[in-house]
Amino acid sequence: QPLPFIYWGFLALNFLRSATLGSSSITYTKYFVYVIELDPIVADLRKFRAKNPQYVKGNGCFYIGQSTKTPELRLEQHKEGYKSNKYAKYYGEKLRPDIYDRYNPIPTREDALSIEEYLGKKLRMKGAAVWFN
Repeated sequence: QPLPFIYWGFLALNFLRSATLGSSSITYTKYFVYVIELDPIVADLRKFRAKNPQYVKGNGCFYIGQSTKTPELRLEQHKEGYKSNKYAKYYGEKLRPDIYDRYNPIPTREDALSIEEYLGKKLRMKGAAVWFN
């Protein structure tokens, strides 16, 4: 049985809402949040420590970001210095998919930014030192 016209319209609207026009075709834009575990020595840096006065030594240090690139590619870019955060570049050790995996992929940049902030605040409440935008 064919689907009702209204349902096809709904599908088309959802497709267009989450798609961006490329040069010659329509592609979906997906966003990803990622969490990079940092060397705990970063907590000794004045600016990093000032953002994390509640830090409890031993609870971990993290950088949280969001991008249209996969977390693995984004970590590589940070380490190579491409559009990198200095804490992620110099102190980044590994990705922590156990923290972020359940949220990816994310349909909009606004949602990605909200999840980035949510994860940052959640980790800070647990006594971790966190850097995010």
